[in-house]
Amino acid sequence: MSLDSGIGSLGCSDEYVVRRLFVFIKDNLIFESLQDGLMQKQLLSEKEKEEYVCSNCARHYWSERLLKLIIRRKRCKEFVAFIHQMSCHKHVSEKILEVQEKAKGGTLKAANGAVQRRINLTLTHELLQRHFACLYMELEPREIADEMFQAGHLTLVDHDNVTESNQRYKRLSFLLNILMKKELYAQLVCTLQSMGYRSVLDTLQKDRKLKNKPSEYSTCIQHNFILLQENIPCFGDASFLMEHELDSTNISDIESCKNAVRKISKLLKILLIRGKPACKEFFRVIEVDLKREDLIQKMKYKSAEIKRRGKPNLNQRHRSLRTPCLQEHEEFLNEELEPLDISDLLFEEGAMEISAHDKITETSRRQKQMKYLLETVNGNENDCFHFFLYILQKEGYESILEELKKSAPGAVGAVPHEQSENLRLSIRVAREPDDVGNGDIHMRLSVGGRTGPQVEQALQDSHSSGTEILEEAILHGVVDIRGVSSGSIVLQLRPVTDQAVQTLLNVRDNNRLVEMIVGMLKKVNIASMMDGTEPLEIKVQVYKANPVGIISKAEDAEPIKKRLKAHRNVLVSELEPRAIAHVLSKSKAFAKSAIDSVLNADSCNDRVENLLSLVEDGDFEVVKEFVTALKDLGYSSIVELIDPPDIHNRAENIRKMITSNYKNILEEMQMKLAKETLSKCVGDVDEIREKILPKNGNRKKRMSSFLQFILQDDHNVIEFEKMLRNNDLEDLLKIDENVQGEHIPTQGIEMTFVEDRIHSSSEGVLFEAVITLSHTVKSDRKIQQKVGKVSEETGGQQGEIGGQQGETGAKQLDIDFEKMHLDESPPRQQRPDMTPTSPDIPLKGNESISSVSSSTSLKSIISDAEEDKNPGKTFTKNVPSLKKKKNVVKTFGHEERFDPQKEADVPLPPVRKSALYDEISKKGADFAGSSALPTYQTVLSQTYKLVAAIDFGTTYSGYAFSWKKDPANFVTLKSSSSDKLSEKEPSVLLMDRSEHLVDFGQEAVLKYKEFCEEKLQQDYFYFSNFKMTLHRNENLSRKTIIQDDKGRECLAVTVFSLSIKYFKERLLRQLDKSKDHCSDEDIRWVLTVPAIWGEQAKQLMQESAEMAGISQHKLMLALEPEVAAVFVKEIQIERQADELSKYRPGKKFLVMDLGGGTADLTAMEVVDDGSLKQLHRACGGDWGGNKVNDNFFKFLGSLFGHSVIKECEERYRSDFLDLQKEIEVMKRKFGKGDYMYNSPPKFQIPYMYQTFIKEHHEMELKAIVANSEFSQDAFLSDNGKLKLSAKLIETLLFNPVVNCIKQETENVLHELRGQIQDIMMVGGFSESEFVYQTIKESFPRTKLLRANEAGLAVLKGAVLYGHSPGVISSRRCAFTYGVGLYRVFLKGDPEDLKCKIQGEDNISVFVKMVTVGDEVGIGETFDLDEDIFPVKKNASQMSFKIYRSALDNPVYIDESSIQIGKLTVKNITSSVRISLCFGLTQITVMAVNTDTKENAIAELDLLGEL
Repeated sequence: MSLDSGIGSLGCSDEYVVRRLFVFIKDNLIFESLQDGLMQKQLLSEKEKEEYVCSNCARHYWSERLLKLIIRRKRCKEFVAFIHQMSCHKHVSEKILEVQEKAKGGTLKAANGAVQRRINLTLTHELLQRHFACLYMELEPREIADEMFQAGHLTLVDHDNVTESNQRYKRLSFLLNILMKKELYAQLVCTLQSMGYRSVLDTLQKDRKLKNKPSEYSTCIQHNFILLQENIPCFGDASFLMEHELDSTNISDIESCKNAVRKISKLLKILLIRGKPACKEFFRVIEVDLKREDLIQKMKYKSAEIKRRGKPNLNQRHRSLRTPCLQEHEEFLNEELEPLDISDLLFEEGAMEISAHDKITETSRRQKQMKYLLETVNGNENDCFHFFLYILQKEGYESILEELKKSAPGAVGAVPHEQSENLRLSIRVAREPDDVGNGDIHMRLSVGGRTGPQVEQALQDSHSSGTEILEEAILHGVVDIRGVSSGSIVLQLRPVTDQAVQTLLNVRDNNRLVEMIVGMLKKVNIASMMDGTEPLEIKVQVYKANPVGIISKAEDAEPIKKRLKAHRNVLVSELEPRAIAHVLSKSKAFAKSAIDSVLNADSCNDRVENLLSLVEDGDFEVVKEFVTALKDLGYSSIVELIDPPDIHNRAENIRKMITSNYKNILEEMQMKLAKETLSKCVGDVDEIREKILPKNGNRKKRMSSFLQFILQDDHNVIEFEKMLRNNDLEDLLKIDENVQGEHIPTQGIEMTFVEDRIHSSSEGVLFEAVITLSHTVKSDRKIQQKVGKVSEETGGQQGEIGGQQGETGAKQLDIDFEKMHLDESPPRQQRPDMTPTSPDIPLKGNESISSVSSSTSLKSIISDAEEDKNPGKTFTKNVPSLKKKKNVVKTFGHEERFDPQKEADVPLPPVRKSALYDEISKKGADFAGSSALPTYQTVLSQTYKLVAAIDFGTTYSGYAFSWKKDPANFVTLKSSSSDKLSEKEPSVLLMDRSEHLVDFGQEAVLKYKEFCEEKLQQDYFYFSNFKMTLHRNENLSRKTIIQDDKGRECLAVTVFSLSIKYFKERLLRQLDKSKDHCSDEDIRWVLTVPAIWGEQAKQLMQESAEMAGISQHKLMLALEPEVAAVFVKEIQIERQADELSKYRPGKKFLVMDLGGGTADLTAMEVVDDGSLKQLHRACGGDWGGNKVNDNFFKFLGSLFGHSVIKECEERYRSDFLDLQKEIEVMKRKFGKGDYMYNSPPKFQIPYMYQTFIKEHHEMELKAIVANSEFSQDAFLSDNGKLKLSAKLIETLLFNPVVNCIKQETENVLHELRGQIQDIMMVGGFSESEFVYQTIKESFPRTKLLRANEAGLAVLKGAVLYGHSPGVISSRRCAFTYGVGLYRVFLKGDPEDLKCKIQGEDNISVFVKMVTVGDEVGIGETFDLDEDIFPVKKNASQMSFKIYRSALDNPVYIDESSIQIGKLTVKNITSSVRISLCFGLTQITVMAVNTDTKENAIAELDLLGEL
């Protein structure tokens, strides 16, 4: 019997005692004091400690895992003897002896307190599912699993499944599934009874029905839609409340929602759709399981009130309003309305259908939500417009109602200021701070001249009525305006980030202060106030405000206490209080009476509440001990909520993003999002919740108050960022120079610094200057410098600082204020000949297809569905030509050899640029886009201490790293495999049903074999050779699935990200033991991919790495044969002129990278600067070593029957894995003509295989083999060993694979016409003697070398490449790439490709950018030399399809062209030029607005819907 099957047959053995005392022993063992002794006694190995006992679990569970390891490895006898010898564990030893004596005497009580009177309760799976909410709120699954494991009801694997999950909901789900499978319901009742879960047993026993029944269940739910969203618990998954009533589609719909409110909202709408039975059951769950009768009463009351009220009455002054007013005031409504709240209220009133509500609330952007809301209200179904007005009236939107009553507004737009002169800006600085803290400051602005009072009043009024002044302060100054007072005008400023004040007042190095003040003046239309006869002088004085007090140690605990209250619901749902109380009972900070108050509470909810109350009322030590206990118990996510690590630095980074995108964030904010954030905030939440109500002003003003509140506290900033992510608004936190306001160039300011510092007569002045705005007709001034010194008498006169023109140190230039739109003039119109004709039909939102200028008008190809709907416009016959930009910067000097050691310490080479890129660089703009060329530079610009490479192979995977200071000193992964077939780990991933990683590599193989032997394999996913999915699949997407060994499906990105994460975490653990400190931020990661992979596969690997926690800014993809060539060039030794040297310039060689899945061929040449250029495009195929394995099993199928062998594989997975291992050994040793063997190779047919085959065929296996077509070359011995002749192995197993490699190699050598001098074999399959000998015989005129450490050549080469990416200087295009566009159909074009666009015949053409085989430099880009316009006027984005073809000159988009992705260009102003870079490991894109020369956002998505 397996040990895990129970303990009933173990008698009083040591194994029985350890299991029987499992809870006691694990709670009393001190692992740290035992570990050395355990290792000396060989009860625990270092590997078991690192990879199991202490791996990925909290400290408290080390003892638990140790015990399970002891039981699993059958070391209980030795362990008990060891405990008896340990004096520090005398109490444990005595308890073991006591139980042993009682067991022998037969006086040991039955487990689970079976002496108690059994209650009359029969459990079923349906009953437990129906009361799942009650079980979730009351039970502590880990505690129950411990008790049932101790009693022998649960196996080790069962216990692992329950306790290893980090969510209470999942722990309970696992437990219930195990109980159902093993029918352990009676045992559960005994366990609950013995543990005192009386209220749970009472609920299950009575199974009572609903008492408080509303008249109409569904109506009542709809009338209380908002109330239920606020009161129903949703801790990660709302479906648990009603899972027994929902189908898989319903659950999937709920799980697809990101935040808790949306999950509850979706659940409620699903219940309404499912009808009365589901709604009635929902009421029962609320009343019986959640024990919320109070909520039921509130719901019934509100529903009755709505029914009694009927159709609501409108105020007399609003009754005349009709739906046309919505269109008349659409712009105002778009600015002021909050669509999420309005749509919820309309839905509650029954004025909005579920589909309409979904359309609004499942859209993330406010403007689109507004569009759908106004469409619904304007449609006026269910009297929607009437209810809309009633809601505005009821919720206090009086300003909106008043606006709707007005007549339609006229054309909106500022009148251009008559003055056409430019304005000149100068600043004269009289005082700068030597050192300044970062406290609050006051900034006094005194405006001189006749217009001074008018300007000051305008600034005061602007702050009172709107947010524009505040926006400028936050955007440019990174300061918050706490208040504004008059008497001049005094801005009370609070810094938003740590360095805000220092940066603001550092006018020598930046223009933030000038930008902030000028931005404010711009908002009050300063140009219109200046009469042109005198300059405008603004005197600026900055003072310190009151200092902030010092925080005491006692106050250090207050933030944690505040977060406990903010996240109380999460804590109540996740914590298992008994385990926490047990740990805290050992602390002096908690009195015994306090612990008893927790343990003796009636329910789990009460226990948690009592525990949290103790902490909130406790001192610093109490809080500290509580947080430590949570860490020890593995509540890492809870600890991160209440005591987040490095919270201030995280919050600072988020603050910078918020301030940079303040205007966009303010545009998106609405009350529902604010309330969602405030529900988890700390501070005076009630006050700010009142401030954001509609009655308190316009939306932007209210939301600005909310953002000011958020920015004050680190915790609130973190919660705000979470809210944005949960609502698909995370892109609002991307820093984009395009939305950071207009920046004044340094050379556009005349700046003068007073050299002699003068003491100010005003006490506490930190900074003093005068800004002067004046009119000038000059537009092209030269730089002027004046050197001198201001006299002490002049500098000391405060009122004359601006007017003095003494001799000072100055830098002077002009600035064109017209370009800054100081007068708010409308933008200049495009030239008529550059404006494209709009299509006849509308497009969605701001999206557009595209066209080029009138001289060459083409439209980008969009999806097939869109072609029918959007017929486009009339186009000319011209197709734009392509212009290849060769603005190339050499990576190394011609005379300088490439040296990895030296290269690691010198600046990395710049990316090669096109003309478009040059235009951006001149302006200093960073390109923003998900697939942008500067991303390559971003990776190279990151500082690093170490390069770590992950070689993710089909058969074996591993990592290696080296330090920047010593690049060639490699440290590699130490494989846990004992077969020594590879120095890497098998590429095998083991995952549980919850998609959590169980293990990877050899340990995964061993665990899976163990699970197979115990018949538990159905509970796990076993993935091997899964890398090939990315090679074989031409239509990869983020939804691509991978099948495990049993055909079960999982997302490819999940499998790959878990695998990468395994290596990342294992490497970091290894680095933790290193004497050289290195954090995750100090690492540059390199991930290898086959060169023959498509672009989609590369992007999928990149996104998988990001899911695994590797930032794209720290990651480089490397092509496997290329980095193998780097390794060969640097490491491979050859004899030239009687001396040993590395490959020299002029050397041309072919790298043959033979792995488990693919064979990659790349021809390279060492050029003069020591770098490598590619001579031939990468080529190859799926001809890796695994093909030999496949051929062997095909042979077995031919011998014994394919269906029979397939059945054996599925039934006997452990045997199948053993057979695979035998083949791996044979592949390496087998040589041509079987030279390495004295006897033919033998394969052990597993015993279970033999039995099954014999039963199926009713014949002995020897007879089957003897009667087969292979009888001359195959023989089966009596002990089941299958002997195969060398001829058969060559012919059936190897030749089908090697012949493909030979043919591809011959093709490359033929095309290069004898240039190749060496063939270098690398990769695991190249270690095969047969492959090596065959290639050598096939190409006798070419020198064949096999790299030292062939299996590690790619891995180590990737490390070298990470240190010095410039070692690759050029690549060859694998395909012809281009853009798909439409043009007018011409005579001679294929009739079958003709399509209609607005009644005119058109055809889709392939606009080529590069040709297959073209040499492209690293960073070299290719531009369309024509401007491309969106067809839809004023559209902000347009899309293109990117194609590839194997042809040199494809003409049309037909069967020879394959779409690889979709290029979307955003933030376009009029027209754009696009560039694509093909010289990097991935295709990257750029786009530039041709009118402003500013970059647009270009996103190349290769994994989305094409």
